[in-house]
Amino acid sequence: MSHPAPPSSEDVPASLAAWIGSHESRAPASARHVHVAQVGELRTKPGGRWIPFRATQRLAIDQVSFAWRAHLRVAHVVPLLVTDAFDGRRGSGSVRLAGLVPLARVAGEAIDQAQIQRYLAELAWNPLALLRVPALRRGEGEDGSLRVGWGPAAAHVDLFVDSEGRIVRTFTRTRPRDGGLPEPWEGRYVAYGDVGGYVVPVEAEVTWHTPEGPFPCWRGRITRYELT
Repeated sequence: MSHPAPPSSEDVPASLAAWIGSHESRAPASARHVHVAQVGELRTKPGGRWIPFRATQRLAIDQVSFAWRAHLRVAHVVPLLVTDAFDGRRGSGSVRLAGLVPLARVAGEAIDQAQIQRYLAELAWNPLALLRVPALRRGEGEDGSLRVGWGPAAAHVDLFVDSEGRIVRTFTRTRPRDGGLPEPWEGRYVAYGDVGGYVVPVEAEVTWHTPEGPFPCWRGRITRYELT
């Protein structure tokens, strides 16, 4: 049985290819995953209270797969474990009280697409995947951006790259919100720094653009970064 070939670097902007190359030269030859630790704040509705969190995330380098686990306390008292994931085939999300008692779980085609798009939007933390993930689609996006997609036709994200080859913004109009209809969704990598010997985004923020106006829903910074 044949398998899709990994994409080449031919249609990647030269500056971005150089930045990816700097990661390639530092990464262990056996590396399969990126591991990230984060601290930040999130909220679930416009005007809602910002809730502090601490999270870890594992991103696969050679397939569309990730797992994010965040620990937070609602009203500074109730401990919750929030997860988002895509296992290469299906997406999911869950909330557990104290990490044990299930409170909510989401799955389905809209969640599959949303989690694929999250993985694509986080390629700034996982740049080697741009050259290693089989069947990754690449083309021209809005305003001269690089559009990347995988799986369903609507599962794509536009990557905006600065003169140094760094991904500074991501945008898509097609990401389902809360498992429902799509709404414009934007991520911004607001600062880069050296973490563990790799130049990566150290601060980021995420915003939904709703009919009522912008809804900033996530902001965080990186405290650990490594490839294994």
